[in-house]
Amino acid sequence: MFAQKSHYKAWQVLAATVLMVTFLVAGCAPQPTPVPAPTAVPQPTPTEAPVVKPTAPPAPVAYKPVVRQAKERYLIGYIEGLGAIEFSARMLTGIQEVAEEMGLDLLVCDSKYEAEAAINCAQLMADRGVDGVVNSNWYAPSAEAMSEILTKAGIPHVASDVEHPNAVFFGVDNCDTGHMSGNWLADYALNVWKAPPEEIWVVMGENPDVGEEPQKRISCSEDTIRERIPAIPEDHYVRILNGSFTEEMFENMTTWLTAHPDAKYILTATINDQGGVGAAAACEAAGRVGHCAVVGQDGIQMAYAEFEKPDSASAFKASVGHFPELYGEQLLPMIVDLIEGNPVPDVVRTFIDVIDRSNLDQYPLGGLPPGWGEEEVKYVPEIRPARERWRIGFADGMAQIDFCARVAKNIHEVADQMGVEIAVECDNDYNVEKTFACMETILTADVDGILLANWHTEIYEEYSKMWLDAGIPAVTYDGAHPNTPDFGASNYDAGFVAGVWLGEYIVEHGWDDAVLVIGTVDTPVEPLLERDRGCKDGVRSVVEMPDDRIFGLGMPAPALVEEGYNTMTDWLTAHPEAKHIISCGSNDQRATGVSTACEAAGLADTCVIIGMGCDAPALAELQDRTDEESAFKGSVGFFPEFYGRYMVPMIVDLIEGKSVPASVRLDHFVIDRSNIQEYYPKE
Repeated sequence: MFAQKSHYKAWQVLAATVLMVTFLVAGCAPQPTPVPAPTAVPQPTPTEAPVVKPTAPPAPVAYKPVVRQAKERYLIGYIEGLGAIEFSARMLTGIQEVAEEMGLDLLVCDSKYEAEAAINCAQLMADRGVDGVVNSNWYAPSAEAMSEILTKAGIPHVASDVEHPNAVFFGVDNCDTGHMSGNWLADYALNVWKAPPEEIWVVMGENPDVGEEPQKRISCSEDTIRERIPAIPEDHYVRILNGSFTEEMFENMTTWLTAHPDAKYILTATINDQGGVGAAAACEAAGRVGHCAVVGQDGIQMAYAEFEKPDSASAFKASVGHFPELYGEQLLPMIVDLIEGNPVPDVVRTFIDVIDRSNLDQYPLGGLPPGWGEEEVKYVPEIRPARERWRIGFADGMAQIDFCARVAKNIHEVADQMGVEIAVECDNDYNVEKTFACMETILTADVDGILLANWHTEIYEEYSKMWLDAGIPAVTYDGAHPNTPDFGASNYDAGFVAGVWLGEYIVEHGWDDAVLVIGTVDTPVEPLLERDRGCKDGVRSVVEMPDDRIFGLGMPAPALVEEGYNTMTDWLTAHPEAKHIISCGSNDQRATGVSTACEAAGLADTCVIIGMGCDAPALAELQDRTDEESAFKGSVGFFPEFYGRYMVPMIVDLIEGKSVPASVRLDHFVIDRSNIQEYYPKE
């Protein structure tokens, strides 16, 4: 898409996706299918841990477009983005097929990625009195005028891939697609090139004409690379014009390469595959294939043509697939639902994933992603008697933290209920050396399975080889390791929940000048960075928050109360002009430290802090102090009291040869003083 003339994966997720649980110091995992909260969870002993309500609130019912026979033979207007390109052709084919299946008539008009043509298409739809419009106009400057025409005519409309006023939005989360391309490129630089950061250049292909939202494919890719490889010099980040088609990007990239003959490692993300193929061709023509890694967007035929070349012969390495052939079976049910008065959310997301030479069998050109259209079967862990008294090893993440203690307690409780033994237990203590030593201890103890928490992302691959090579099944929590099921949640989603809460707070209180302060660790600890990213995006989903009003504290990991207090005190000293401050703490220890610093500076009434984990420091703040006294307003609840009742059945199922999904999740949400007694009543 975005032919120039034109975001872990999401299966028809909504903008307000059901968000999941995660840990606080350093854990997390990709976005999977959530598991329903248990209907009965063992209560912790009140003297040892806070009491948690045995049921989580019901999750919202997700909207799922359904291809069905319409009540009448409606006339649906379809405005193409640019009919001359492959992405549009694949969209149109899918839409025509679904229209026939649903008993609909189509009126098709090509906006040609031109302002006048786009507005003329909207006027045509109004003049013909269509019942609804699917608008795939990608030329953002035309959006307001088109929507005004359709709204005035009383025509419901769904906008595809570019937001239009008064229209339901369908398409990708552009920032998610940027994170995907950025993560892929960062992995390539770190693991394939093993490039020194000071020698890396980030050359991005942008197209301002498509509007601010699609441009996030580039800005979020840049943000991700910055966070993954923070030592890349800022002047090594460059943007060049992606242009309308492949030739323009080829020319612009050639110009840049000529001006920078010594650039050794060049990472490039483009807004579409046309630009990506042009950038790659420029690298190849300059004899610099081995110095460039390019990731495009859309996953169209020209990307697959590049994949047919050997990796060593092409600088084009990957594309974020948007799967346009799936659009019709989602867009047409949505517009029919609107016409027939059925509820449709404001935003509906489609499936995305990175396609490269390693997964072409999984994603053939024009094929459906694995499992698409199949009825989803949720995994529900069952606390039951195990077949034998299995020996389980447990490597704790950082036992001194209240959260970990509560997880460990529930693991022991459920192990007792299921008749299995926690045969050996040790503490990784968030220390790489201890983490490896602990696993060595477990592997020599003749265990049948392993439960573990490790949040050092830089050792995930090497560390996981220990139990994989030994042939022992394992389950991680809050940190997805290769080829190992993980329990927990998306760190990004946890941050997003906190960010939405903060955004709504500043809207309610009229803090138009608010600044956002996040942790941003000095070293690239990906789970914490995901929380920061989620927080930023959550705030921005509610209010405008430009980059110049977002600040990072540069906390080291693991950062606890003291580090939160010291770094925030330094920041407040350096920014005395800040009047209203909102902050996401990636754990409750950091967040309470930040809150204390605000209060010490006399800013308790102009700072608003949200933590993550609902850990002991958060409970003390929320139960014992008022909103007037404390800048700490709430925490995203992760309910460690539930972890054992999921993880122990998962490892027993693995030992006994049963299928367990790659990721299992709980719901999460913000706990504040309005609901603290409902979930954590004070004894």
